[in-house]
Amino acid sequence: MTDKEERPTPKPSFEIRKKQAAKGWPEKPDLPKQPRRRSPHLRAVESIHQKSRQQEPTDWEPPVKRPAEQKSKDDFSWTKLQVPPPPGGQSLGSNGSRSAKGAKFDKPPETPEQTPNIKKDSGRKERPRRSPEPTPKPTPRILYLVRLVIFGIGIGAITGTILSVADPANQQANTSQANPTSAMTTARPNPTEMVDLKAKIAEVLKPAAKFQAGVFVVDLDNNTFVNINADTPYPAASTIKFPVLVAFLQDVDSGKVSLDENLILERKHLAQGSGDLQEQPANSRHQAWVVAEKMMIISDNTATNMLIDRLGGLEALNQRFQSWGLTNTKFQALLPDLGGANLSTPKELTQLMVMIEQGSLLSRRSRDRLLDIMQRTENRSLLPQGIDKNAKIAHKTGNIATLVADVGLVDLPSGKRYAIAIMVKRPRNDQQALELVRQVSRTIYTHLSPGSGQ
Repeated sequence: MTDKEERPTPKPSFEIRKKQAAKGWPEKPDLPKQPRRRSPHLRAVESIHQKSRQQEPTDWEPPVKRPAEQKSKDDFSWTKLQVPPPPGGQSLGSNGSRSAKGAKFDKPPETPEQTPNIKKDSGRKERPRRSPEPTPKPTPRILYLVRLVIFGIGIGAITGTILSVADPANQQANTSQANPTSAMTTARPNPTEMVDLKAKIAEVLKPAAKFQAGVFVVDLDNNTFVNINADTPYPAASTIKFPVLVAFLQDVDSGKVSLDENLILERKHLAQGSGDLQEQPANSRHQAWVVAEKMMIISDNTATNMLIDRLGGLEALNQRFQSWGLTNTKFQALLPDLGGANLSTPKELTQLMVMIEQGSLLSRRSRDRLLDIMQRTENRSLLPQGIDKNAKIAHKTGNIATLVADVGLVDLPSGKRYAIAIMVKRPRNDQQALELVRQVSRTIYTHLSPGSGQ
């Protein structure tokens, strides 16, 4: 319809036409009925419905039966549906006639729309069904027996532990382990002196009347010993570095000192004599274990003073020596002690070596460190000269103008082991004192070696 075309005027209502007729107006003819305008969407929907009606089947076809194993739970079974017969004793068949009593209704023809839909979606999620818990199997009798045996073993172990703790003999053994010195004393036979060896040593010392010698030897296999002036205090010289190393390793075992910590070299530590740390600048840092090695291997006096300071000073070390039973071993001056103020005895130095060998003061690891470092002592002019090359010795020497000394632990090729300390006072720098120490060392080694006829 264009803009120029006249639009049809709407048909007046009944009341308006009635008034117009009363006035004598002629009635307007009815306009042709305009077709109803439909939207494109509506027309598309009607077209789809019309096609679907044309495609509907005219003849009913029974649904294809699936195999019995493929049937779902939602299938409706007509064969299982039983309907009670009417009162006449007959039932209706598919053609409406009466059949025999108890007959089943034939399945009526179905269409896809008439197929029953038993299971409907209710809009709620189905709860997952919990699988039934397995029924516990009865426990066999053999399992009860095994459990009973295990229970009995446990009860026996607990009872044995309680009885062993309450046993006085076991308590005594634990006390011995807590006190290694007492355990060493009780486990070994009573110490006896080797008279024949003592006579041999006296023969060696007799011509050297100008020297004052002290000798103490302990055979670690049978706890026999030799004591010649061994209780007399002598100037310790550098042999006192041996108990300093023991104290240092004790603090390492207790965690008070670390092997890799740095020690500061202060001016008060500088000392003349043996060693090369005196050539290092003040306030330089050095690893603690390196300092301990220098103290023993090259007998560094400056390194000794650094460790003394780190361990608490002279008095703290003296108290430590007293706790070990070394009543005559004491510090009275820092190193170098050229005047011989620091003291010890051959017997106490040997006893300290015996305690180290038997594990009384140090852990096994620290004991191995101590013996290893003492085996690398560079000065081998005293005790090592009296033993064979196949034997091993861990020792520490001491040498000042008025004294020569050496303390060590000797391992013979046969496996025998003995501890020894020799200290000799001498006229100033008399070299014959060194030879005397070598002769005594040779005499002891030869006597304790197998096949010597001891």
